[in-house]
Amino acid sequence: MGTIPMRTSAVIIFSFALVPYILSWKYILQFIRDVNSRTTGDKVSVWTWYKGWRIHGQFFPMSSVRRNIVSCIALTVGLGLIAFCVGARNLYLQP
Repeated sequence: MGTIPMRTSAVIIFSFALVPYILSWKYILQFIRDVNSRTTGDKVSVWTWYKGWRIHGQFFPMSSVRRNIVSCIALTVGLGLIAFCVGARNLYLQP
């Protein structure tokens, strides 16, 4: 059984999904720097960044970093699901 190539539409949507994915990591790294600059106790890392969510909200209540992280992750997941559905539709409709 051979592999089935992705259609151009799915590849384009996956390519668009890369942009918010990369931006989400940019915002997560900014989030980590902000939290670690304010806390003297446990530091957060790339793997445990979500633990600093409440701390960041206390020290930076007007910051848009948390909103940007959530929106970029939601956009990445949404575009990924759309690309998956397009790929599955193309697979189903393939002769």
